[in-house]
Amino acid sequence: MVQEVPRRGVSGPTLIRLLARLTDADVSESRQPLSDRLSLWLGWTDAIALSTVLEGGPLAVTASPKSLDSAEMREYERMRAALTYAIADEKAYAADVFVPTQRGAKAPTPTSPLETAADYKMYRQRYQTIQQAMETSIAKLRGSLRATLATQTPERARLAVVDAILERSLSIQERQLLSVIPGMLEKHFKRLRQAAEKAEKEAEARLTKVATEPLAASQSATVDSDAPMPQHHTQAETLPTDVPPTDVCAQQAPATPAHNPVISQPAATAAEAAAAAAGDAAVVQKTKRAVPLVNTRFNANRASKPAAPVIPLWLSTFRKDMRSVLLAELDIRLQPIEGLLAALRAN
Repeated sequence: MVQEVPRRGVSGPTLIRLLARLTDADVSESRQPLSDRLSLWLGWTDAIALSTVLEGGPLAVTASPKSLDSAEMREYERMRAALTYAIADEKAYAADVFVPTQRGAKAPTPTSPLETAADYKMYRQRYQTIQQAMETSIAKLRGSLRATLATQTPERARLAVVDAILERSLSIQERQLLSVIPGMLEKHFKRLRQAAEKAEKEAEARLTKVATEPLAASQSATVDSDAPMPQHHTQAETLPTDVPPTDVCAQQAPATPAHNPVISQPAATAAEAAAAAAGDAAVVQKTKRAVPLVNTRFNANRASKPAAPVIPLWLSTFRKDMRSVLLAELDIRLQPIEGLLAALRAN
């Protein structure tokens, strides 16, 4: 018996491990050193510029009166919090926003919120929008940190130039690699939806089978029962023959009780008491003001709002996985920012 060799766990950043698990891909680690792989991404002009900076003398630094306070760190924390909130925002999946690309363009045919949520096109656009927001915000803060480093020491100025060269030469490769993530998540989306549809069909088949079994059993029991029905005797056959017809009618007719004044007196007393109680209740209702037990205005506002669609379990799972991938991508994109901040904080 041939046993399947277990696949080795993928090592590396969280983003790589997440994508390998969600897409069930067999990712093998590269045996090529990092420097050799980076040389494939650098053009000859960028390589010359990088070599000149690393092997050259100390750079001239123009002293700046700006103090190294926590302003850069606060800006970094603000930017990261804003991007994290955009990733975790559930309202973006339910928003019905139409942005026309041409003048006079017609809005698409409205669909139900659940049908819109089950279409991957919305999630692809959402992922690409967040990627663009990451790239724009990080590039702006990265340039600001380089400008601050260039006014400090010669070593920090050299680091700023190296970071600028790497950003210019590696940004194209970074954009191309990260742009394939929405396509990888689409396969995960379709696999979860197909598994849920298959499970739903199997559950419906089981329910149909359970519902038809009692009906089939009752039909077979009706067909198999051949016992004759019992014969009922008529009244004429059971009556004695020596009794006259008039006596029979007298025996069948129930006896009518005579009017008894003693028995009817409690009933009259009870009726009078009930009438008096009804009159007292009417007087109480006139004197007291009716107070509503519920807030009718609040209930009316709640009734006017449409009910939120119920999100299937498989779709909720996909949204959670998509947020995890976006957060892992954000961590990778922020690594150059964290390196520049560490250089600013160093003595």
